[in-house]
Amino acid sequence: MGRRGKDTELQLPTLGLSGRHPQQGLGHREARELCTSGEAGPDFCSQDLNSGLKPGFPETIKTDDPGVLAAARHSVERFNNCTDDIFLFKESFVRRALVQIVKGLKYMLEVEFSRTTCRKTSHAQLDNCDFQSNHTLKQTLSCYSEVWVIPWLQKVEVPVLRCH
Repeated sequence: MGRRGKDTELQLPTLGLSGRHPQQGLGHREARELCTSGEAGPDFCSQDLNSGLKPGFPETIKTDDPGVLAAARHSVERFNNCTDDIFLFKESFVRRALVQIVKGLKYMLEVEFSRTTCRKTSHAQLDNCDFQSNHTLKQTLSCYSEVWVIPWLQKVEVPVLRCH
């Protein structure tokens, strides 16, 4: 076995995978958990490691997954910072979610943002904001967002956000 294969075997136990043979690879959930926990570094999260989950290949993920919900919140916060609406918007429904391992995790979301009763000037926590019930003020937007999460750098970016 070449030096590279030996290095891979030595690194696996430090990632909490000591019970796995390197040829078994990781499941989707295990790979995602390692990338989001910060236990694995950037090189791990962009490797194949003989798994069925290929870096760079988007996979469907449950819309109620905590990572998806956090990504949706980052998206709506960016939206609120970029608009001149006097009210805050909040994510109201995640229609579809994909996740992709690319030096971290990239979430691709189809999400709805709805106007709340909280004004931007009040600096309210979104969790405490109710959706507008006033028919003339009620508004819901359909949005597509990409959120890039890099846990080991404690970095979250929203490079794509389109709403209509």
